[in-house]
Amino acid sequence: MAYMLVLFPVAAAALAFAAPSDKWRPRLVLVGAGGHLILTLSAVFQSVEPVTALDGWVLLDPLG
Repeated sequence: MAYMLVLFPVAAAALAFAAPSDKWRPRLVLVGAGGHLILTLSAVFQSVEPVTALDGWVLLDPLG
């Protein structure tokens, strides 16, 4: 999950950068932002244990 929180926006930005059409670029940015929002909300509210990656080097700790 922690990898997706970082890699999904990077992939969406790369797709938006590579899009040749100015018509599709803003839509790709919105889809990327919406996907990142969904991933973030699911990591914060649905995970029981802290979200970690790289043996604890990347950690999303509990709120509060």
